[in-house]
Amino acid sequence: MCPPRLVLVAAALTLVLAAACGPKSKLTPGERKAAVVEEMLRDAEAEIAAYRIEKARSILNDARPLLRDPVFREAPNQAELAERFNQAQTDLEIGGVERAKRMQEDAANAQRQRLEKVAAPLVKALANLDRRDVGDAQLEAVKDGVAAVNAELASGKQMETRSPAYAEDAKRARRVVERSAEPFARAQLRVGFRNGPVADFEQANVLLGEAQKEPDPVKKKELQAQAKAKFQACADTGRKQLVATPAVGTMVVLDQLKANTAVAVVAACDGGLAGSGKPAVAEKPATPAKPPPPAKKPPRKKK
Repeated sequence: MCPPRLVLVAAALTLVLAAACGPKSKLTPGERKAAVVEEMLRDAEAEIAAYRIEKARSILNDARPLLRDPVFREAPNQAELAERFNQAQTDLEIGGVERAKRMQEDAANAQRQRLEKVAAPLVKALANLDRRDVGDAQLEAVKDGVAAVNAELASGKQMETRSPAYAEDAKRARRVVERSAEPFARAQLRVGFRNGPVADFEQANVLLGEAQKEPDPVKKKELQAQAKAKFQACADTGRKQLVATPAVGTMVVLDQLKANTAVAVVAACDGGLAGSGKPAVAEKPATPAKPPPPAKKPPRKKK
């Protein structure tokens, strides 16, 4: 006779095995097909929501034959799943339009950002043309900026027809380029005069300063002759530039750290040629005297 404890254990094992090996709930073939379709629709809906249109279209194309399967039509929820499929197809077309629109907006924004990025250095370079010490570096910065903006405008030409906002930005950038021509030309004249006559004038004064300190009469004479040649070059080149471009005459140029006009520099070079051997100074043009106020009319006599 088995002990009571063993009997209880054997009974428990019997119950466990019966539960494990007993009949399971089974899905019909139609329900299994419906479960696959439902999972595919769930994936397609998620892709549409994320605007991954091509991937969603591929999933729906794979699901379409399953919905036509006679076995699937035996599923209790086949009508509901068929309606979800049709809705997904509609959402797919709407999502495609929205995705195209969003892609267009993203492309336009990217093009605008690129245009703003290249236009900012040009605006800064144009502001630097007003510096008193404007030179070749500032001119090169403007030329590089204009070239960069023009290149970006050319690459975004098609975008102007697609995005009104970008078209407005492009129009403003073109105006900046067009308006840069005049200040650039003025600065170019100033820089050209400074690199030529003004540089000769300054070198002549340096040579005269050295001649004054030179105790050797022969070397002193050589330095004075070199200074005279520089004054002559300044006067000749400056006069030619004034004749070729009269506008440069009233422009302020840098000379010995003093602001003077181009006409004053040429006059100083002429003075240096006939001077006393001391460094020449380009005087600022005299300010014209104000005209006298009009005479007051005598008061009218009372009748």
